[in-house]
Amino acid sequence: MSRAQIRSMSTAQEAAVYRKWRTWIRKIRADVSSVLVKRYMFREVQKMVQDNPQIQVPSIFWTWMRQTYYGDVALSIRRQVDKNPRTISLYRLLTDIARHPEILLNRPGFSGGSVM
Repeated sequence: MSRAQIRSMSTAQEAAVYRKWRTWIRKIRADVSSVLVKRYMFREVQKMVQDNPQIQVPSIFWTWMRQTYYGDVALSIRRQVDKNPRTISLYRLLTDIARHPEILLNRPGFSGGSVM
């Protein structure tokens, strides 16, 4: 989309894009939150194993658990960097925002200042 097309975007179109972004942010947040919960659970199980020498034996269960956790984290990261136009991802959200920053800048209450 050219700058002229961007500037000609109607208020209704800007509002629709902004609503889409908000929906995407909720989905991305849910995915990231899920990974963080799984990380917490994985670490807690690791602590239980470290604190209990009786269960510190080689086991297919521990191998399976570790591989499942690592695989899930890898898939979650892959989802967030997916460039496919049919997906919702952090990459696509940030790319879309970079293409249409005026949508955020025109929102009431947005100062346009630094986030950090």
